[in-house]
Amino acid sequence: MTDIITLILAAGVLLAVPILFVSIGEVYNERAGVINLGLEATITLGAFVGLWVTFKTGNFFLGTLAAIVMGAGVGLIHSFTCVKMRVNQLIAGLLILSLADGLANFLYSVVTKTAVPIVATLPSIYIPFLSDIPVLGEILFQHNAFVYLAYFLAIVFGLILYKTTWGLKIRAVGENPEACDAAGINVNLIRHLCDIFSGAMAGLAGAFMSLGYLGLYDGGIAGGRGWIAIIVVIFSRWSPFRAILGSLIFGLGYSVAANLIGWYGGLLGVPISAILIPVIMFISAILIPVLMFLIGVAITKRLAGKKRWNDSFKTTLIINLLWFVISFIISLIFSLVLPSAGWIGSIVVLIISIILGSIIASKVYEKEFGESLIFVIKIQVILFILTILIGFILGFILASGISPYLINIMPYLVALVVIVLFRGKTKAPSALTVPYWRK
Repeated sequence: MTDIITLILAAGVLLAVPILFVSIGEVYNERAGVINLGLEATITLGAFVGLWVTFKTGNFFLGTLAAIVMGAGVGLIHSFTCVKMRVNQLIAGLLILSLADGLANFLYSVVTKTAVPIVATLPSIYIPFLSDIPVLGEILFQHNAFVYLAYFLAIVFGLILYKTTWGLKIRAVGENPEACDAAGINVNLIRHLCDIFSGAMAGLAGAFMSLGYLGLYDGGIAGGRGWIAIIVVIFSRWSPFRAILGSLIFGLGYSVAANLIGWYGGLLGVPISAILIPVIMFISAILIPVLMFLIGVAITKRLAGKKRWNDSFKTTLIINLLWFVISFIISLIFSLVLPSAGWIGSIVVLIISIILGSIIASKVYEKEFGESLIFVIKIQVILFILTILIGFILGFILASGISPYLINIMPYLVALVVIVLFRGKTKAPSALTVPYWRK
């Protein structure tokens, strides 16, 4: 169980990379007032170009650079259409989607008449000392250059957007282009550059897919990541920093799909109890602390009201995080010490989680709001029952024949949950999708 969890987390960090690349570019694009719906196809075209140039030259840098240039070219076409010609951005994006996707597949069918381009993926870079840390080293510090580059660029472009004059101009153009024009800022130039940058980042994401992940090309290589990146941009509220978290969430969705399908293949013929117990144990140890963290914050907000909310938030945050860490460590200990007696570990983890969580949380709520221990225990018991039900449902799904199909759509289920949770809670740049005519 520990091995599969480590694999899922490590692959989640890896598979978040293309989404993060595209999200960074699209954050800039939408901040400037332009939305590009052709990102999915730009990834596909970038993947093909990067693979073909690398296959011909044997140079990963040239292949990646070619993918970026191709993506920037697609972005230039989109910006010319939307900013210069003032075509509806949604229509232009869908046209780019058809054009780039069709071009990539056509070129691939042409070149494969002579040779099928396949390359070895970019090798992993092991960070000295850090990669030797148990579990954490494998998850974070044993990846290829694309992975480190993605998270580095997210931080750099986040700082540029919020800490520089250029970033201020981009945000201003997306909010009030008329005022920017009056201040002497070239609105359309900024929009052109941001749109081209968005295409270049999508091309870089395509290079990762073909050179850093698969080593080959497929017509469906983007796998919905362009569309999901647009969701991540909204989910992150147009911030490159929050886009890291959003990309990791969806990366974990893809990781679950990739790893559990292979894991499921070894479960056929296994008694259902052997599947249910580890699943319940894992869900109980992870989901209960996470849910209690979120509900603990919600309870604090409800009890405190608007006036005391800011003062009590930090205390509740620390307490719930502490409980999460304690419960997670306990679950790891039992999964390592008692691998053959998972049901014992599961029961012990559940009991300790409820006791510890109740005592720790009640101290905060009783001190801050006068709420009793019984009040907190009621909430945790409800979560405990809910978690058990989820564990049984997942166990039956794993033991049935429909699980591979459900696992495949995991990223899209995550996207649906994000859309439902954040509906009406985000505010887009005021001038998004609105063309600007200089008066």
